[in-house]
Amino acid sequence: TEERHYEGKKQIVKVTYEESPPVEWGGTSPLVTLEYDEKNSFFLEMLIQYNRREARKDLVLSADELKQKLMHEFDNRGLFVQGEDYSKNALAIEK
Repeated sequence: TEERHYEGKKQIVKVTYEESPPVEWGGTSPLVTLEYDEKNSFFLEMLIQYNRREARKDLVLSADELKQKLMHEFDNRGLFVQGEDYSKNALAIEK
């Protein structure tokens, strides 16, 4: 699903999708929600829903492993803009 909100100079997009195939995620696919400012290329939030009980006990992923795997996939897909580090200004940008 996709939601869009327009707030002044921001274009907030919220996308929810299910990762696949389940075998790459320990036997069950996580549901991922990403929220970002499309106009300013600013990543706001990532929510991962993962049912550990449905995963194979020997392949279940921890919260940190899920985050690392998703961040690696996003990087491989070119979702992140390479360039200057704006993390020092993040608080000022959100205001």
